[in-house]
Amino acid sequence: MKVSLTSLWMMSFGSMVLQQLGYRR
Repeated sequence: MKVSLTSLWMMSFGSMVLQQLGYRR
């Protein structure tokens, strides 16, 4: 059941990228 961990990591990474993109834009 390591899918949850992967999903959480992906969500965290996506959030960071989105924030950086929004801030830079």
